Amino acid sequence: MKEAVGGTWLFGIVITFIVFFTTYISMSTNYAKTFKVKDEILLTIEHFKGVNENSIGRINRYLDEVGYFSRGDCKGYDGRDPSIGRNKFSRWLGFEFNNPTNSPSSSVEDVNYCIRQSLFNSGDGKVAAHPRSAHYQVVVFFSLDWPVIGAFLNVRIEGETSIIHMYTEEDKYKFHA
Repeated sequence: MKEAVGGTWLFGIVITFIVFFTTYISMSTNYAKTFKVKDEILLTIEHFKGVNENSIGRINRYLDEVGYFSRGDCKGYDGRDPSIGRNKFSRWLGFEFNNPTNSPSSSVEDVNYCIRQSLFNSGDGKVAAHPRSAHYQVVVFFSLDWPVIGAFLNVRIEGETSIIHMYTEEDKYKFHA
């Protein structure tokens, strides 16, 4: 009888270790996948010289290929610079990769990723948009959603592009409204 009880405790410890190890591995691989998605979005924006039909179409195809389904909202930090009393950034545009029109969502809640454009110093101390360059910030989400427990963790992962020259104003995505 003593050996049966000891075997049960050992079996429980092994199962607990397997559950924790599997959880850790699955969380770390999904977290790494989210960073890869963010990097691919940034590279695509830089490759297509800004946010336009081509870049959003490529981003959406990529998200569909890798199976990225995390959602979140982009409300929060507005980028206000107290020294000048203005926002350094445009408003967020939220995108859903399964949207066939590639148009930004009317809301920045419950979207797959968000993009906003920054404003640059024009040289006279005032913040203004440069006509031929842009700088973008991107937010993607890592969410932990377990079948029994539900979604209890949603982390924003942010990134930004380098300065992109040859920015065109003909794009349908208007950040500065």
